Amino acid sequence: MKWFEADAIWDSLYKITTKEDFVDKFVVETKFHSKVPKDIVEAFETVSYLLANSYYHYNLLDVALSKMLLIIEMAVKIKAKELNITLKLPPNKQGKTIDKKLFVLIDEVCKVANLEFLIPDFDRARNLRNSSMHPEGKSIMGIFSATTKNFIHFNNVINQLFLDSKEISLLVSKRQVI
Repeated sequence: MKWFEADAIWDSLYKITTKEDFVDKFVVETKFHSKVPKDIVEAFETVSYLLANSYYHYNLLDVALSKMLLIIEMAVKIKAKELNITLKLPPNKQGKTIDKKLFVLIDEVCKVANLEFLIPDFDRARNLRNSSMHPEGKSIMGIFSATTKNFIHFNNVINQLFLDSKEISLLVSKRQVI
């Protein structure tokens, strides 16, 4: 069955000829601390499975990247709720309420939680998300967006997002020393 044969791209581009080599180079398992919400941990586990299965169909890297970027948005919204930050704008003249733009939520969450140093990381995720969600044609962003490096990076960003305030203060003070 073709669905369980290695995609030829791995051998031709990366000289990967075994599943084991592929897993070593492209599959990352999540590492979250206990304060990261279960929904986020489980969603990232799905990304690990997508990465693993891209061995058979490299286009799954794009799906893994998209899922990862949606999880970043989910994490920001969960953290906003924890901080009692509303996800909606005040009603407009017609009485309709609309969702805040992601960049607004990111700014509000980072300011309230003293995590302003994460804003460039969230901007990186937003820019990747916008490129991924609004393609102008067929893409293989997964390969070219360093999915596994981004996966590790955003795993770390989410871990920082859900630190308690004492841990954040300690982290901020250490960053100021550097």
